Amino acid sequence: MYPTPDGVHAGQNPDGVSVAGAGASASAGNGTTAQQAQELNLYGISTTGDKDKDAKALKAAKGKQEKIEAQAAQIAEDLFDAMKGAGTKNDKLKSAVSKINKDNVLYVLEAWNTNFSDAMDGETLIESIQAEHYTGWFGHQQEDLENHIKDALYAKGQELGLKNESHAFRAKINSEHSAWFTSDSVVNECFNNFIAKVAQKDAEVRTQKAQQAMQNNK
Repeated sequence: MYPTPDGVHAGQNPDGVSVAGAGASASAGNGTTAQQAQELNLYGISTTGDKDKDAKALKAAKGKQEKIEAQAAQIAEDLFDAMKGAGTKNDKLKSAVSKINKDNVLYVLEAWNTNFSDAMDGETLIESIQAEHYTGWFGHQQEDLENHIKDALYAKGQELGLKNESHAFRAKINSEHSAWFTSDSVVNECFNNFIAKVAQKDAEVRTQKAQQAMQNNK
């Protein structure tokens, strides 16, 4: 899972303890096992009391999560392949960025930071795009890529209830892009600040859902 600025990962409470392990020592409802209750807690799912139905819900939740994480890992790898070494594989870069959406954006960023940032001199994804795809006065390719990631983050922030912060983030990026001279460092800092807010809020929401599930699954 992607880390928040405080080092809290999705599926953990702020003390770093897996929420799956709390309040799930006994069966939750008729037929639901303790193990199922633990996993239900982790995914923020309230038990139906029917172990077969709960097992089906868990399978669906796990499958969705695994698909998102696998997709994000592949996107990050494609981004790296497009930008590593001399030159830029523009079509591959655009294709990889086009696959980023509100559901996978934080996972893509985590995969990039964990697996590829060091090989790109410690750059964030936005910094690497800026370094590899800068077009100056002659086009908008860099802005187009940044805007797609911006839109994915904006949608994720909106989904998490960060409405004012999302609007402010989008307005700042749009303002920089429309300026006579765009500051890459300002754009990157704006992305970093908003990513931190979104990641922290996402961890908080996941923890809240897990804690609610723990109460429902007792």
